[in-house]
Amino acid sequence: MEPLIIEPTEHLLSVSLVAETGKFIFEGRSLPEDAKKFFIPIIKWLEQYALSPASQTECSFKMEYFNSSSRKCFSDVFKVLDAIREKGNAVRVIWFFEEDDEELKEIGEAYESSTDLDFQFLPY
Repeated sequence: MEPLIIEPTEHLLSVSLVAETGKFIFEGRSLPEDAKKFFIPIIKWLEQYALSPASQTECSFKMEYFNSSSRKCFSDVFKVLDAIREKGNAVRVIWFFEEDDEELKEIGEAYESSTDLDFQFLPY
């Protein structure tokens, strides 16, 4: 399965999804005009990966900011990751947040409470 790499722009986050290593990275700012359109290839890639995932999947989020439509799309990402976990595969989410950004940490905690995924919260 080919990696999915999206280079960042001023309004779009950087995405790196590598099936071979089971390592996924979402980083930067997510302010797309049409979040659904931006995230469709990401969700499709993850759904394909879920058919034959690595024994361990690690997904890192190091977001500066994201809008409410991106937030909904991240929920869809977590649903796919949770489905991978339900099949008996190890899935770990690393949620980075600035030490003084309680709101971003709380958003990560809300995602954690809506899934059974293993979250690790790391300040930077």
